[in-house]
Amino acid sequence: AISGEIIKALQTLSRFSISTYELKLLLRMMMLNQLNGLGYSRYDSLLSILQHSVYKEGPDVYLDFSGRDANITLPQIEKFPQNGYSIYMWFRMESFTDALNPQTSYRPYLFSFSTSDGFGFDVFFYHRTLMVQTRMSKSKSAMQSFTSYEFHEKTWYSIGLSHEYRFLRTSEVSLFVNGA
Repeated sequence: AISGEIIKALQTLSRFSISTYELKLLLRMMMLNQLNGLGYSRYDSLLSILQHSVYKEGPDVYLDFSGRDANITLPQIEKFPQNGYSIYMWFRMESFTDALNPQTSYRPYLFSFSTSDGFGFDVFFYHRTLMVQTRMSKSKSAMQSFTSYEFHEKTWYSIGLSHEYRFLRTSEVSLFVNGA
């Protein structure tokens, strides 16, 4: 019974992290079991650990932005799209509060794009609400909040954000969460 629990623990650990050295050690143990004729129960257990190490839940690739100022910096956009833009992404927010200073007004950013003359947009969270701030210049901006959807911690979301510019009329920003 204890060996079964140890095997389960090793399966879980190997799924999150297994080094080349540890993998070679596991394979060497399997080979020695076969050569020494120690039976199939230990071999099957080792094989089970190996099989579980390649099983993963969640996305194949992700970026981990741990820390307050974690980000990807891209070159400035020379000319912003004139008719609008759309962005689609998957994300998961670990926390909507600042661990170092929980009483502060924390606004974790999903992304921010701008030109050198100040035109651009920021997408961030205020509490659990997604906010979009559009900057028409360094001194003029507009803010839109999407209060109809509350985001939760430690949950994967698929979001699409579409911003349509309209000359002489109000621009429209649309948010699609998990396909709706």
